Amino acid sequence: MNSILFQLNEWAEVWSLLIPLAILIAYRPTHKLVRPVRIYLFVALFLNLAAIVLYAFHSYMPPFLDNNNIYYNLHSVARVLFFGWFIISIRPQKSMTPYKIGLVLYLGLILLNFVFLESPLYISSRLHAAEGLILIVLCSSFFLYTMQDESDTNWVKHSSFFVCVGIGLYEVTTLFIYLFFYQLSSAHKEFGEVTMTIRKMCFVLLCLALGSALYQMVKAGLAKSKTN
Repeated sequence: MNSILFQLNEWAEVWSLLIPLAILIAYRPTHKLVRPVRIYLFVALFLNLAAIVLYAFHSYMPPFLDNNNIYYNLHSVARVLFFGWFIISIRPQKSMTPYKIGLVLYLGLILLNFVFLESPLYISSRLHAAEGLILIVLCSSFFLYTMQDESDTNWVKHSSFFVCVGIGLYEVTTLFIYLFFYQLSSAHKEFGEVTMTIRKMCFVLLCLALGSALYQMVKAGLAKSKTN
């Protein structure tokens, strides 16, 4: 039993992605917001699968494949780009111009960071902290927009609400984990392992939120087809 739970925990960042992917493949939602979510899920599956395979079978890997940290760094960038794209697509384009500029600056700073300051072969606390701050700001702007919106849209049942709740909870929880990643893992190894398990569980919740969002997109598409 303990072995099964251990494997579920080890592979949580892979099997959890299969939940929204199953909904995506089975129902093929056509909602306009589905594209960034779709691309993110396939990119995330590739990156997480590569990272965990390298970790689980590192003793069988050649030396140049003995490090999986770069995949976690790439996944951080992917979350910012695809979820940033998703949230920006919800709002009127003119009001989102500052956020678009912010994403461009983010990419420039990340490039400078890995060229001059840090190696991409180490998990970057700066990178993950920037991810957390950017996505928390974007999610907060979304929630503020929904509270001020005077249209008839039921935002609580809207697919974007599920995505932003999932992203917001994940980023708020993991921001401080990544900020103190190396301090926790070196000074208190067992506590560091607990925080990594918490991060994985938060990722599972994010995938459940994405699955719920995709299902809402399916329902929205069915409702639209019935009215037509």
